[in-house]
Amino acid sequence: MKLGDQVSILTPGQAPRTTTVTGIDFAGDELTEAVAPQSVALRLADEFDVARGDTIAAAGTIREASADLYAALCWLSPKPLREGAKVLVKHGTRTVQALVRNVTGKLDLANFQLEPTSTLELNDIGHAQLRLAAPLPLENYLHHRRTGAFLVIDPLDGNTLAAGLVKDHPGTTRTSATRSRLQQAPGLLRSRRTRPRSP
Repeated sequence: MKLGDQVSILTPGQAPRTTTVTGIDFAGDELTEAVAPQSVALRLADEFDVARGDTIAAAGTIREASADLYAALCWLSPKPLREGAKVLVKHGTRTVQALVRNVTGKLDLANFQLEPTSTLELNDIGHAQLRLAAPLPLENYLHHRRTGAFLVIDPLDGNTLAAGLVKDHPGTTRTSATRSRLQQAPGLLRSRRTRPRSP
């Protein structure tokens, strides 16, 4: 990000707002540009109310927030996932309530094909649709890893139930890259010897 760049700010429930970067501050110094993973303070041309959890991105690249989440889930809990379950979804710095509308399939690790199912058990990799209580700026994981990944959390004890990857809505053609990501998912599960706790 550089001085003079146009950026869009997305706040859940609002249309994206566009403004210009007029200053970049870092540790008391003024910068002309910032790169990841620097933590900087931005000065904007317009007085916008920007809160924790809002998204700032290059103008024209930000997606409208959505309350419908289609995802691939790596299930990490001995508690099975069932349709109608109420969970928490942690996406970036935001955590919202969600309802599991349906489980659309489970990956057969022998042939990497989806099998019909309505539940996910420990170490299962499956597809599900969730309805979020508040819209989030979701992107396909293949396009952006940060906005395409999330955690599913138990609202009762705070334990992590699943690691999730955002998928496109049904009807979108699956690419060979998507199939490759699914084939790598078993390795992700094997690397998780213990179930992580949410922050």
